[in-house]
Amino acid sequence: MRYRETLTTSYGSSSYTAVSGVTEQLSQWIGEQGWSQPLVIWDTPEQVLPVKTVRSSLSHKALTGATCDVLIIIGDEVTTDRVKQALVHLYERPRRIPFEVVLIPTTYSSTRSLTGRFLESDDSYHYDSRLIPSLMIIDEKLLRNRPPLVVAIDVASLLTTIYDMFTRVPRDSFAWQLLLEAHSLYTCHAASAVQTRSAEESRELIALCSHLIASAQNSYPPGLIDACVRAVTSISDLHREQSSVLVFPQMVKNINHALPAYIAAQTTEMVDQMLDMYDKVLSSHIQDIPKTLHAISRAPFNHTNLSLTDLARIAEMTYTSVETALTLPDIDLQSIIHWVESIYWGYEVT
Repeated sequence: MRYRETLTTSYGSSSYTAVSGVTEQLSQWIGEQGWSQPLVIWDTPEQVLPVKTVRSSLSHKALTGATCDVLIIIGDEVTTDRVKQALVHLYERPRRIPFEVVLIPTTYSSTRSLTGRFLESDDSYHYDSRLIPSLMIIDEKLLRNRPPLVVAIDVASLLTTIYDMFTRVPRDSFAWQLLLEAHSLYTCHAASAVQTRSAEESRELIALCSHLIASAQNSYPPGLIDACVRAVTSISDLHREQSSVLVFPQMVKNINHALPAYIAAQTTEMVDQMLDMYDKVLSSHIQDIPKTLHAISRAPFNHTNLSLTDLARIAEMTYTSVETALTLPDIDLQSIIHWVESIYWGYEVT
């Protein structure tokens, strides 16, 4: 068999392994694991798999009365969230989910799905420990064989969550140590993961970086940048990764200026490092990435021309979906409106 297994770690009840090329020979790999009734959910129909697949939009129907012994989810965060929603609704507590769940992420950011946390249809986060996959497989070949611009945006979007959690997590917690390790992995490997096609280990370690971020996120609520990314994604036609890359540069500066002095003193150097990494990761594609929400909302591929009313909705959704008093006690809705306007037009709020 041609796939290559290189890295295996465990976190809680889950295992994380890197197996390059496994998706191309999925039926053979499933047989080797001893499963006889797999159900595979995948949202990329243009790439044919050697097994029968179901779209995530049909998860509820496919899972109703299913007799499978393993559920394999191949997809991004949206795909995984849809499946988790279906599982929660079909198997209400205290019922046990009667099969193993395996996750093969198709983006680096979707490796964060190796937790029981998921986004419900009402755009609120929920947690259910039964939804933690028993195994996550990183298929480096699957992640690599995407358009270079898509890979660059995917990797750059991880910075949003790293900084978001740095403003929320206590410095004396285990989650803080996970974030420091994730930040170190990102700094060392992000640029080569994007720019060097042969850097398989770097891509696997960036996936591990995303997994560490998810582990840190498990115990703490998301912050303002995450809330703004979700709001922009909800109002516009952008994917979450596109929204992250667009929101990050302006919001990280705005938030760092607004942080209490004792926190800002610890994060300013890190912010400079992150903005430098952001530029390095996207350096080969900088001409292809609009710099402002105004520019991207007018792009030919986007079907939503954002209005001032939409900006106000983004600001309100951002403000109401996060507890700002934890780290930003002086921030009110008007401040968030100014910040969203800075993302739209591209100016910095001081």
